[in-house]
Amino acid sequence: MRRKKIKTLVVTVILLSLFTVGCTEEPNYALEVSGGILLEESDDKILIRSISPDTEIAVQGFQGTIEVTNSHLDSVVKGVDRYDRDATFINIDIEDRSERTITIDTPEKAEFQFAVIGDTQGMNHIFQDAVDDMKDIEFLLHTGDLTPHSRQDEYDAVMEVIDEAGFPVYTTIGNHDNRFDGTEIYESFLAPTEYSFVYSNYNFIFLDTSELSLTEEQIDWIDTQLLEDKQNVIVTHSPYYDPFGGDHTLDPESDEMLEQYLSEGKIDVFMAGHIHAYHEDVSHGMQRLITGGGGGSLVAGVHHYTHVTADSTGLSFEKVPIETPEQNIFEISVERGEEKENITYERLLQIMKQEGVSGISSFQNQFGNQRGEAYYSGVKISTMIEKVGGMDEDDILVIESIDGHTQEFGYLNVYPDEYFLSEQGEFILALTYNNQTINEWNDGPRAAFMPDDGYYTNNNCENTSYEGQGWNLYESAGARWVKYVKSIMVVEGG
Repeated sequence: MRRKKIKTLVVTVILLSLFTVGCTEEPNYALEVSGGILLEESDDKILIRSISPDTEIAVQGFQGTIEVTNSHLDSVVKGVDRYDRDATFINIDIEDRSERTITIDTPEKAEFQFAVIGDTQGMNHIFQDAVDDMKDIEFLLHTGDLTPHSRQDEYDAVMEVIDEAGFPVYTTIGNHDNRFDGTEIYESFLAPTEYSFVYSNYNFIFLDTSELSLTEEQIDWIDTQLLEDKQNVIVTHSPYYDPFGGDHTLDPESDEMLEQYLSEGKIDVFMAGHIHAYHEDVSHGMQRLITGGGGGSLVAGVHHYTHVTADSTGLSFEKVPIETPEQNIFEISVERGEEKENITYERLLQIMKQEGVSGISSFQNQFGNQRGEAYYSGVKISTMIEKVGGMDEDDILVIESIDGHTQEFGYLNVYPDEYFLSEQGEFILALTYNNQTINEWNDGPRAAFMPDDGYYTNNNCENTSYEGQGWNLYESAGARWVKYVKSIMVVEGG
């Protein structure tokens, strides 16, 4: 597992020097930013994203345009003669190279409202519907898992929702956001992995639990961010407790360490996602909120966000269901070249009755845990693609989910020989889960492997992944089990 990088600087004040990325020239101007991150820069343009209601920009020797995104709607700009704003975007013209400090400050309010959402996981149509429903809020907090698999295109897609939200969006990184180069992309688009800001009577502390673990250094860092005259709020991805009876938390040692720290009474509110459900309670005098129903498959309840009212006495939470049209998961597109067929779920169930595959199966995730154990019934993938001409040995099969996640497979995954059968079993599109259809099953229809022992392990995945596919890209058998399958495509000749 990748070792967590601990940030030792206080990231409420971020110092950024010029030409730090992709340029070896000596800087011709000086820049310091507090409460924001540098997105882009050139000789005559600087682009900054605010990560706080208050942002300060100190610049000397620069002439051109400074653009600030994610700014608060009520913020006041000082230190410049000319600027324009469009919702959360501020455009500042700097006409001379003199030294100046620009402040973007937001007036405090005795009472205000904001929203919290988590685990949108690339289901951006649901995220967009939630954003459209949010009224009269100062900002939105996202508790992580903005993407399903940390890919650049997934970050690009979720940023379209965030940038057009019409109010600031402050985020924390989730375990689905830090895969491959995900952490670097996250930090270049959104925020440091750990930071804090103050708004009115509240001090929001964004804690990185994307590795599903914590270190003592992180606990010490929290202490450096506490303010005695404010209500201290931790915003993070993974909780240290699972009120739904599972183990969807940090590792046991981290759970114990965080619970011990929080029992000391230094934190007033704890907010997390990770568990795809809603729960609120009070522990050791601290309000606790889990709100992970922003788009991923649900553990319990309905997709939702949380509307929060804040005043001098504390926070009050309201769970708000997200009313959104469901994606069409009752029809699967099967393609090869110009051949294409849309097969309805009802038709697939009929095929399953005639030539289906059933049995107990499960998969191993990237942490080595067994997941998804159930009785699955479905149709062989090979049966489905035969309707468009099948697959040759040098072809690649691409399976795509409705959230944009894709997995590629080779010929022997689809038409297994004796060895592949012994490792992975038959490759099916599972249509039922413990005899539940997709009306009741949140992950279906789902691509699944059916080994004889009922357990598709990471070792099985490694042994049956073609070069450039599966295990060779991401070491998890579970990632091969694509849920919410939307399309199955044969790419001829790879």
